[in-house]
Amino acid sequence: GTGLLPEMEVAIHLLIGSSDTRHSVATAAENETRKLGSTIDWNDSELIRKVYSLFLGTLVIKDRPPVKAEHKRQPANTRIRLKLMPFLIKSREAAMQFRS
Repeated sequence: GTGLLPEMEVAIHLLIGSSDTRHSVATAAENETRKLGSTIDWNDSELIRKVYSLFLGTLVIKDRPPVKAEHKRQPANTRIRLKLMPFLIKSREAAMQFRS
């Protein structure tokens, strides 16, 4: 809302904040997400790629070079995944995009 950072850059942070165990943090993040709801494009391929990366972690695919240990990421915890899922369900881009 203040214009300091682009809305698309803070979208992921707000989703993670909304899953915080502290009620005050989660409420503030949810309120900001609602305010920015119309300005955040949940069909943006870059944003969906980041959401998938957070949701799934690093995928190990056969016939591909192994990922270096410092680049491997664990999937988000269940609390965060539950907050990400509704946005993935609503997004047409998420239905079209698969991690490769």
